[in-house]
Amino acid sequence: MMKRVWLLLIVVTLLFPIVASAHRISVFAYQEGNKIHIEGFFSDGTPTKQAAVEVYDASGKKLYSGRTNEKGTLAFDMPKAEGKLKIVLIASMGHRAETIFKLKKAGAGTVSDSQSAGVAEKMVQPKPAAFPEKAAGISEQEIRSIVRDEVAKAIQPVMRALAKQEAEKVSFSDIVGGIGWILGLMGIWMMMKVRKR
Repeated sequence: MMKRVWLLLIVVTLLFPIVASAHRISVFAYQEGNKIHIEGFFSDGTPTKQAAVEVYDASGKKLYSGRTNEKGTLAFDMPKAEGKLKIVLIASMGHRAETIFKLKKAGAGTVSDSQSAGVAEKMVQPKPAAFPEKAAGISEQEIRSIVRDEVAKAIQPVMRALAKQEAEKVSFSDIVGGIGWILGLMGIWMMMKVRKR
């Protein structure tokens, strides 16, 4: 009887970390023009379907709430706020992820702090080239705006891939937890071996 209890206990404890890690969620936000796009996914890459999304300004005032679609994405018009937004994604069973998003003026693509903003901020800004006042009827500002929008659209798949890669990194607490599991299982094994004697 005791052997069955121990076996059941071991099986349950071995399966528990798999269930727990499958529910870790990440949220990724980026801006395209006047829209802010949100993507949520579990650690295995599964989208967070129908997850609640709440957006707060720096003072904690709720600016927007909505739900992700079947692909785990949501897009909404940029709120009339400045600075940073806190974006909260609440998935099933109370699982929650947050990110801080730096707002840029319309047309300037950006990404969320928690994922890969550091990459975008570290990019070297080239010196502006001298443009004629009007080239083919388009002003310098219009050209810059068009180029900025197109570059922001082009790099979004790369930024999404970076965010997913960041979410898959092994943390220090994961390592310590793994060592704890190994030591715990060794302890159970030693205890069972001593009881046989």
